[in-house]
Amino acid sequence: MSPLEQLVLCFTVVASAATARADLNNWSCVPNAAHPYPVVLVPGQAGHYQDLTTIANRVVADGHTCVFGLDYGLDAAGITGRAHLSHSGGELAAFVGEVLTATGKPQVDLITFSEGGMVADNFILAKGGASKVHRVAGFAPGHHPYAHVGAPTLVDNDLFLPNMIKDADEVVPVITEPEVANTAFTVYKIFNGPANAIDWDLVTSDFVADLFDPNYWTALHAGLSEPDWVFIRLKTAGRSLPTKDAAPNVCYANFVSLIGDLLVGSSAGFQDPASNINNVAVPTYADHVGLISDPQALAGVVASLDAPCTAQPSGPAVSGFSLNVPSGVLASPADSSMGGAANSGGLFSERAPAGGCSTAPGHAATGETALLLLALLLVSRRSRAGFAARRS
Repeated sequence: MSPLEQLVLCFTVVASAATARADLNNWSCVPNAAHPYPVVLVPGQAGHYQDLTTIANRVVADGHTCVFGLDYGLDAAGITGRAHLSHSGGELAAFVGEVLTATGKPQVDLITFSEGGMVADNFILAKGGASKVHRVAGFAPGHHPYAHVGAPTLVDNDLFLPNMIKDADEVVPVITEPEVANTAFTVYKIFNGPANAIDWDLVTSDFVADLFDPNYWTALHAGLSEPDWVFIRLKTAGRSLPTKDAAPNVCYANFVSLIGDLLVGSSAGFQDPASNINNVAVPTYADHVGLISDPQALAGVVASLDAPCTAQPSGPAVSGFSLNVPSGVLASPADSSMGGAANSGGLFSERAPAGGCSTAPGHAATGETALLLLALLLVSRRSRAGFAARRS
């Protein structure tokens, strides 16, 4: 199916979707012949599957009769998505097992958002889920541990988190993941974000520790996607090294807003090209949180559940990615229906209050400056450590 045909299909689904209410977690539901796979919703960090009701309703309107949702990774305060990814992946594995037993089906379809993509990957790649999942459709899924600091329509800057802790540990062996995260996000706060943009409890959580853990990602992907001492990628997107980031018998569709999302870009959200991977750059100004209610992204995710698993990637994931959108397709940044001009989600918080990172074009300079300052801080620590070693 050509990109134009896909876009037409998406708009057809938007126009024809009837109003329907999803009966979530109905354990007596029966999948129909047209849609034989139960659908499981996997929300983002600090979110709940009830947050994805709009998505669930669209899935039901498309004819699916069994839709389930899971909250995972609760911390002591009851906030979701803060446990180790391996723990959350185990919770998803157990939940999918219950769904399959209840429905009598051998496989499910997963719809993920943000961290939910990482949890699904842990289930599929490390917990035997490859045989139990037919398709994964993700809104800004986190397949790789990059933090995107970008400026819409201009640049795409990425922090590769595992190398930050790996390289810092070579300089200061006692340094911890939270210390590196704290430094990185403090720099981001100084240059870009308001006071409420960073959730410090989240920064010190087991989930964020996994994001920075090179051992976790090496075990999951059979290697890291950046060579040593590459932890900042300026004015680019993609990854330097290929990894085993997908199961070959599972169909994947990844929907990322490369223009409006200042948290998950193509480096994190897209998988390496393969015949079972469809990487879709959604032409929208919707930010990270707004993507789950964006009409184009919604239509694409729902349509992907019925699409054959033969789609070709829409863009490279291991080299530079450029977004070419015809003039007039995108809404104005001031168009609130397309996500507006402000990012509604704070840094790494997927249910944060409004007023996060600005998506104004002037954001570019401060984003680059923050990344460069972070590099200088790490190099400075390296120099100071070497000087102290020489003195001793």
